[in-house]
Amino acid sequence: MVMKRTLQFVGTLLIALVLIVFMSAVRSEETTTNSSESASEQVVPEDTLPEIAVIEKPTVNQPSAGDKLISGTGKAGTVIRLYIFTAETYQNYVSISSNYPATVSEMVEVGQDGKWSVDLTGRLSDIDGSTYNLTAGHVVAVKAMTLDNANIVTGMSEEVAVTVASAQGGSAEKAETKKLPNTSALPE
Repeated sequence: MVMKRTLQFVGTLLIALVLIVFMSAVRSEETTTNSSESASEQVVPEDTLPEIAVIEKPTVNQPSAGDKLISGTGKAGTVIRLYIFTAETYQNYVSISSNYPATVSEMVEVGQDGKWSVDLTGRLSDIDGSTYNLTAGHVVAVKAMTLDNANIVTGMSEEVAVTVASAQGGSAEKAETKKLPNTSALPE
């Protein structure tokens, strides 16, 4: 009988100990989550953001539907941020770092020869994960950036955007470019 009570007592202690450890872990998780949420919710006043230099706009060669390579030129060593949007999505987006979904999003460095390219072979759509094919009417938007060692944007060009032409060589329109805010946040 004493043995049975001792085992029940030890069992109860073990359960209590497990619950204490579990609750401690949950509280630690809540503290970590709350502190990271409050840090991400903090707004940095615009006047404390570093000024970003305006750099030379890149070029993008006219893409056609079905092309597997998008290319252009820019200043050697700059980074090209390339997005491909549906025409409707592009007309709705406000800035390159907005939440409007791009079909394709890519960053590539301009080579020493002043040329850059993005290979779309086997590239998956950022929207639904399916294989992406360059489609007539979609918009290719590019901008050049300079980054410091911590990947903070130190310079940015105006955006250049073109509408993808049909594979038959039909005339392509120049997409309306958007003026972007001067911010040091690296686009996602």
